[in-house]
Amino acid sequence: MALKILFSPSESKISLNTNDKFDGKNLIFSELFSKRAEILKRYDEFLKSANLDEIKKLFGLKELEDSEQLRESLSKKGSIKAILRYDGVAYKHLNYRGLSVEAQKYIDNNVLIFSNLFGPILAKDEIAEYKLKQGEKLAGFDICKFYEQNFSKAVDSFLENDEILDLRAKFYEKFFT
Repeated sequence: MALKILFSPSESKISLNTNDKFDGKNLIFSELFSKRAEILKRYDEFLKSANLDEIKKLFGLKELEDSEQLRESLSKKGSIKAILRYDGVAYKHLNYRGLSVEAQKYIDNNVLIFSNLFGPILAKDEIAEYKLKQGEKLAGFDICKFYEQNFSKAVDSFLENDEILDLRAKFYEKFFT
């Protein structure tokens, strides 16, 4: 029996990437890849077709300049471990890079982060840089509800027989109760 930790993402993210391009196939719950790919495709399509005001709303930003990079597909971006991508207060205090290799490995395999875009992912899962304001919908599509409906059974199985420490913000209960 292990202790599984449920964690929230953070609004702030670092731009650092590995050389690997993001493809999403190596994320936890690979059997549900086609479901996750549906959301990522919607996100990419939205960025390509939306006007600047719609993108600013999606990102939760007041100012933003239109650019090719802004509308770049996730599959063209590099990736990095989720635990290193997020850069908010909780992540700074965790200080993942300052932990022992053994502690890092434990976090990699036992911390489940509820990403606004990628859904439930492990700390070690490599994700692309993205921007998505908590609770925003993709052209009216409710991402939280989608992940709750399609991933809850897999999350239940992952957490089965383990102790759970839920450190998520209340909002993320919409993804998984």
